[in-house]
Amino acid sequence: MRFSTFKNDHRITEQGSLLPDSYATTLADSKNVSTGSEAVQRYALPNDDPAVFVFDIKPMEQTLIKRGIVQENFGKPGGGVEVIFCVGTGPDTVSLRPQTLPA
Repeated sequence: MRFSTFKNDHRITEQGSLLPDSYATTLADSKNVSTGSEAVQRYALPNDDPAVFVFDIKPMEQTLIKRGIVQENFGKPGGGVEVIFCVGTGPDTVSLRPQTLPA
């Protein structure tokens, strides 16, 4: 899952793929936030505006990723699970119609 302030997230291509070094979180960890403001804090996002757009990512099994815990950054505590897509993802792996959260 990728939380974003922007419906037209610049890390998601028109083909429904993620650009290299894009970050996201796991489905399980995404359930720890219920608002865009909570997402900004848990994932230490650079923008202060609520991340109300949630993109579903279904990478292919062999997709190269790094996992970790989001560190404090941009004055936000972090603490969520982070997944970095080292070389991005293939076409049609990211929903182009995001779900929305309350601010």
